[in-house]
Parts: sequence; structure tokens; C-alpha cells
Amino acid sequence: MQGASRPRIARDVVGDISARRLAALGEVCVPIEPRAAAASTLPQDMWSQVANFCDQSSVAALRLLDKTTREGATVAAQGLVVSRVQELDAALLAFGSGGVSAVTLRNVPIGIAECQRLAANRFVSKLRLRGNVICTEGARALAANKSLTALELPKNFVGDEGARLLATSTSITELDLENNYIADEGAQALAVNTLITKLNLSDNDISDEAARFLADNTNSNSLDLTENMLGESGRQALEHARSRFESLQF
Repeated sequence: MQGASRPRIARDVVGDISARRLAALGEVCVPIEPRAAAASTLPQDMWSQVANFCDQSSVAALRLLDKTTREGATVAAQGLVVSRVQELDAALLAFGSGGVSAVTLRNVPIGIAECQRLAANRFVSKLRLRGNVICTEGARALAANKSLTALELPKNFVGDEGARLLATSTSITELDLENNYIADEGAQALAVNTLITKLNLSDNDISDEAARFLADNTNSNSLDLTENMLGESGRQALEHARSRFESLQF
């Protein structure tokens, strides 16, 4: 953040070392998702700095200092935005005790090994993996995670087989598969899933047959089928089912 002034931090609260650590976060510029800070005893200005700027090694170091700073850093880290694949292990290791509930990684190719490491974490309940070149095997690993309740995989290469594997999940209730080369086979597999209540299948290759299956799924209350290959019969089936959806787009 060039040109931004260094945050003023009360030294008598966390001490000189903690103050310097917190202030240094403003130079790193990796934003994370703010979360409620009710559990933290840090003053609001300190919390704001921790919540808005996060380098994984810095935050890990903060947790080693004192109880007050550790609480603030832990709350701030509940929604991590990881900017490089190399940060994944450090982030999950630093907060593997349950401090992280959501991880975001955008537009960085990751392999099966990275997907497996993410899938092995039993504390993260929400993953946002956009444009990470995730294919069938990555979907297989993620489907096996029992702690995931929300999974966003837009702009990947999941395909019909990956969609079928994700449909076997016993924990995911919100699934975003926008632009994943999914056709009727994958969509029909997802249509019979009884747990998913929010499903985004926009910008795929889904036609009328799968649209009718999705319209008949009474467990879903939010469905997005925009930018697909729907004809008149598919649109009619969806329109007929509109009243039971909280959100329906096609």
C-alpha cells in the first residue's frame, strides 16, 4: 500500500514487538475476508489491520507472541486468501488447529497433490478455488472431504465425471461449478443429490433433459442454469418449478 501511513498502535496493549508485527502487515497487502471480532480483545484499529492485510508467515508469527495478539490473529485468519500455491501448506499448518474456516485461491494452477492436501484438512468448511485448473482427480479428492459444506470451483475443468464424484459428497450443501464443461450426465448426477441446496451450473453444456431432472429436485432451493443449452421444454420445466425455488435463474 504505497503512500499509506503506518497504522498507529497502542504499545501498552500488546508491547513493542507485537506492535511492530501488526504494523508490518500493512506492507504485505494480501487481503482476507473480515470476520466478526467478538472473540478478540484487540482494539478496533488493530483488528482492522489484521483483518485487511495478511501474510501467512507474519500471522503465524503473531500467534506465537502473546494471548491477546494470538486471539486477534486467529480471528482474522478465519477467512484466508492464499495468493500462491506455496502458501497453502504454511497456512494450513499454521492454523490447522481449527483457526481457518474458509480458504480462497484464485487463478493459480494447482495439482492433484495440492487438492489432496486441501481435502485432508478437517477444519476448513468453505473452499473457493477459481480458475485453478482442477480436473477429475482434484474433484475426487475434494468430494471425499467430510468437513466441506461450501465448495466454489468456477472456471475449472471438472467435467461430467468430476461432477458425478462431487455429487457423492456427504457434506457439501452449496456447490458452484460455473464454467466447468459439464453436460447432461454430470448435471443429472447432481440432480439426485439430496444434500445440495444451492447449485450454480451456469455457463456449461446442459440441455433440456438434465434441466428437467434439476427442476424435479425438491431439495434444491437455489439454482443457476444461465448460459447453457436450454430449449423450450427445459425452460418450461424450470418455469413450472419456479415457485419452490428461493432463487432460480436460467
